[in-house]
Amino acid sequence: MPTAPKLFCQSVSCPRCEYANDATFRYCQNCGYKRKILTVGHTQRTDVTLDVSALDNRLSQIASLSANTSYSKQKSSLQKELEFFLASLPFPKDISTVTPRELCRFLVWKDQKGKTKVHYAGCQFYARKGSFPCPCPTRLAFGTVDSLIGKLRTIFNEVGRRGEWDPRLLLGNPATDLSLKQYLKCVTAEQLQAQATPKQATPFFVNDLLQLSHLIDRKLRSEDLTPIDMFVLLRDQAFFKTLFFSGDRPGDLSQVKTPEILRFPDNSGLLFNHVWGKTLRDGSSNLFAIRRNQNADICPVKAIDLYVTFAKGIGIDITSGFLFRPITPDGGIVDRPFSSSAADSRFRVYLDEGNLAQAATLHGFRSGCAITLALAGAGLQDVMGHVGWRHRSTATYYMQLSKVMSTNSPSTTLSGQEVNIADPGVLYQNCNSLKDFIPAFPR
Repeated sequence: MPTAPKLFCQSVSCPRCEYANDATFRYCQNCGYKRKILTVGHTQRTDVTLDVSALDNRLSQIASLSANTSYSKQKSSLQKELEFFLASLPFPKDISTVTPRELCRFLVWKDQKGKTKVHYAGCQFYARKGSFPCPCPTRLAFGTVDSLIGKLRTIFNEVGRRGEWDPRLLLGNPATDLSLKQYLKCVTAEQLQAQATPKQATPFFVNDLLQLSHLIDRKLRSEDLTPIDMFVLLRDQAFFKTLFFSGDRPGDLSQVKTPEILRFPDNSGLLFNHVWGKTLRDGSSNLFAIRRNQNADICPVKAIDLYVTFAKGIGIDITSGFLFRPITPDGGIVDRPFSSSAADSRFRVYLDEGNLAQAATLHGFRSGCAITLALAGAGLQDVMGHVGWRHRSTATYYMQLSKVMSTNSPSTTLSGQEVNIADPGVLYQNCNSLKDFIPAFPR
């Protein structure tokens, strides 16, 4: 039986009988086990030439990548706003001394810039969405407030104010205090009681895409277009058609690089292999295909081919790098992603010029694609796999068919027009593996 260790000497247990021996024992006093002494030799030092400047350059490159993300830019902008607010207080403060009380005041100050109308119970426009001539206030949506609090927590973590807020010592992260959580809870309850629920994107359907395509085609026939103008129109045409038939997120589609695209052996469509996006951050991928459409006016494959061919004709090589590229203020074309914000600005221009559905958004392409596929007979799992939804609840939320059961619904559109929407589950028709595919745009 092992005994208690000596109080005046450090002890260790015998690996055989667990008897408490002195820390320097060679033989166990209980069972006679001979202790094995492991001698670790020191590795002989060799002279290594280190390029410290190259190491620092790599660290700077990584820091630059982190700072250029959309989330980092939003967080930086919010921090500047907070610093401006704190400096404008009657008793100015800064990031290092701010308390939860000042953060709540900051959220109230930001709340005045919101666009969500919160109607009072007696208002004639109660429970109606939109902008109405009534004295009811406009607030930040409760989802936006939640996002702001999350960004504030990250800001204070990065400046060294970590941990839960301690109101007695005034230490920790002030954005973790209960008062901010209570503020969010009250704002959420206020808006839900006023029926100010989050607004869902208006679905964008095939007939809407036809109108948009015809508008861009008319602009392409203009005689006073420069090569850059032609490039922009063809890029927009290809982007919007691909966005609809892929059901992809605008920000994810803008990240597509040409080498990620393969062409079906019979040239019937293109295969996209996404490895980076909003929900693709762990090495997983989203594989989807777009097929040639019988209606050439909305065919995404034809639009992409025209866009790439024209770009090559004006000396822009798109066979490597990003597929959809932006224009610089001086009229240059750069190998950078065509951001979703830039795509949305272009989309707004076409909506205004063509008198199209003003409530449409780029995110409506995604829900419109999913609803169209569902009404065309595709199974829910196939739709989820094509669009890139992982959870069934997300799919059912965006595919609310009651919103499209009208004279202009996709079911009516599909019954009156020949729109060939390939089954998204059939990605490998007549193909045994990805080896059968060919590069979409060989160099």
